[in-house]
Amino acid sequence: MALHCYCTRPSRCHLVIIVRCNPAVRSCKRIMRLFSAKSLIALTTLTLLLGSATGEGDAGSTGKPPEATVLTLLHTNDLHGSIIYPGEPRGIATLARRIRKEMPHVLLLDSGDIIHGTPAEKLLEGRPVIAAMNAAGYDAAAAGNHEFDWGQRIARNAIAAAAFPILSANVVDAASGEPWGGLQPFIVQEAGGVRIAIFGLTTHRTPEIQWPRTIEGIDFRDAIEAARVLVPRLREFERADVVVALTHLGVETDRELAASVPGIDVILSGHSHTRLEQQVWVGKTLIAQTGSAAGHLGRIDLLIRRDDKDSGVIAINGQGGRWWGRDGVSAPLGREYPTQPLIALTASEEDDPAVSAAYHPFVERVQRHLDEELTSALEPLPADGVEHEEIALGQLQADAVRAFTNADIGLSALYSLNPSGLSPGPVRVSDVYELFGGYTRQHLVVVRAPGARITEMLDAANDGVVRLHLSGAQVRDDVLHIGDAPLDANQRYTVASAAHIIQEHLLGKEGVAVMSDNPEAAAIRDATIAYLRGHPPLENVVRPQLTSVAVP
Repeated sequence: MALHCYCTRPSRCHLVIIVRCNPAVRSCKRIMRLFSAKSLIALTTLTLLLGSATGEGDAGSTGKPPEATVLTLLHTNDLHGSIIYPGEPRGIATLARRIRKEMPHVLLLDSGDIIHGTPAEKLLEGRPVIAAMNAAGYDAAAAGNHEFDWGQRIARNAIAAAAFPILSANVVDAASGEPWGGLQPFIVQEAGGVRIAIFGLTTHRTPEIQWPRTIEGIDFRDAIEAARVLVPRLREFERADVVVALTHLGVETDRELAASVPGIDVILSGHSHTRLEQQVWVGKTLIAQTGSAAGHLGRIDLLIRRDDKDSGVIAINGQGGRWWGRDGVSAPLGREYPTQPLIALTASEEDDPAVSAAYHPFVERVQRHLDEELTSALEPLPADGVEHEEIALGQLQADAVRAFTNADIGLSALYSLNPSGLSPGPVRVSDVYELFGGYTRQHLVVVRAPGARITEMLDAANDGVVRLHLSGAQVRDDVLHIGDAPLDANQRYTVASAAHIIQEHLLGKEGVAVMSDNPEAAAIRDATIAYLRGHPPLENVVRPQLTSVAVP
């Protein structure tokens, strides 16, 4: 049995007698008693031993930590550069500052995939969103798989630029086994006499979704095994009263983590872009995730007791359906608390001035580039529902790649195009960014491949549909020609495309050698922008290249 004292307001202090059982279980109510202040006269000596438990500030003149602390966790995940974006006010920092004024101990945390997803992040190497997060006052973040998209130099620089620690306990230097690139496995913060351990985990499947050179020399170890080793250390040696995991694993893997590794109080999840509108519990562990792109801010309030003999989380708002201040449930500190895990962020929530001041200088630089007019389109160039035939946009993309790299063959993939295609009218740089939806493995790669591998690639990729378009190659009389000559199965040809297309169709195949694959090289967008700059007006005219292999 343990005793806990807290005040809902100065005139009403309560003593709660707690037996170690789940308060959500109705039978437990019989062994819990709530006494008013008048009933505590006979327990004056015991109350003095318990001390103050308002959760406000430090322990006071006695130098003892408070017996109970209210800790508020605010969290985001998968921002993808969208903490603030032109025309889409987010208000994360505005809400966070408001809550920090209302509550005594607040941490603002993120679960990864930060420097990715907008033209500003790509063009300025993640600096805009990091500057915005610095201004917002983030306390820590996890490293996501997309932090590595644009090469190790850019990832290291982003980690160094962050005024908050970026965490991952399972991403290490392959040679030394030490944390990679300035990442930290965990941090310990103190608030109201409570020690809060926060550790990070990154999906160990990152190598499956990155170009190999991008992560060369980095070891993405099994996340659950890393947590299995780390969490007992945080509890025993770091004397953590609360353990919070910032994970970029996805909700299903987080469920496995919670079931496999005891001792984690809260998992702030990312990677799967899941909006958890109800609390998810696995045993004693709460899992929370906000969706993506700063559409929501998550909030979790914990009541934590700390003393020399026994410390830890007493309750979490909402646990067992018991929301503080609702349906007779006491509200610690007498404050108002939410009755759901997520706070929607809308255009009505103004951006924080400090965040805007940090972010907008970057955006203004980028906007001038995005507004550049390259050419025009005389008619719509569609990219939706046309997988059974070649399209002008697919050929244009392949032509741009071949012209930029001087390869024998340029490849494009319809599945990498925005289905909306191009509208008639001016074609600007911003339209090219919209045309290509992805940011991962978009850098241009050049390989040398035998003719036989090229034939195999086309037969497999375009079996029943037209998934790949070609430039520099054309089927004539049922024979694929490279330039003016029929393809030679034994001759080696240079083939260029975005890294993800090469990785899916050619990388690792017999006789295929990588010639150029710098992760910081020009991307497929850059090649298309260069190709369209000054190009004659575009028409939706198709020049058949694959007639004999296209679906009738």
